Amino acid sequence: RNKNKIVELIASNPDYKVGGDDEGFASIIQAGGSFNDLYIYKFARNDAGQIILDNNAVPTKATTQTKVGNVNPDFLMGWNNNFTFNNFFASVLIDGKFGGVCFSKTEAFLDSYGVSERTAQARDRGNVPINAIMGTTAVTSIDPYTYYSAVGDRNKIMEPYLFSRTNVRLGQLVLGYTFRSKKANRV
Repeated sequence: RNKNKIVELIASNPDYKVGGDDEGFASIIQAGGSFNDLYIYKFARNDAGQIILDNNAVPTKATTQTKVGNVNPDFLMGWNNNFTFNNFFASVLIDGKFGGVCFSKTEAFLDSYGVSERTAQARDRGNVPINAIMGTTAVTSIDPYTYYSAVGDRNKIMEPYLFSRTNVRLGQLVLGYTFRSKKANRV
């Protein structure tokens, strides 16, 4: 389990931070945080949780980035087992990561260019469902181009592309057969 806390970076400057946000996200190292804390821009929302749209019906992003978690998993797990039957053998390795957050810049770029499955479905449907407000008017759907232009690409709203890192995967599978030879010397 990875637990860490940054106690101090520069004693004479307690507000000192390392990290930047030129791509819409940042891994900021600062006193009181942990190594690999992840900060992203989220949607700007009102007190009711509705996404605030500007006068052109474009979703707006919050003025500052929000810490959404840590990239590091809470713990890692691995399990390996070997099986044999006569001359056949198999080995299986299963890896698991539990906890942690990540986001996909790839999906953000694909959405911004309109080439993802998600944007194709939105275009076919003719809208993107949304819980938003423009002025005092509630909005339940917006144009796909408008939505994905606001969230995709660089330095935009990364909230839709945030995921849990928890996953269990087959790391390795080995199948084999041992040939026996009467002429070979056993070692």
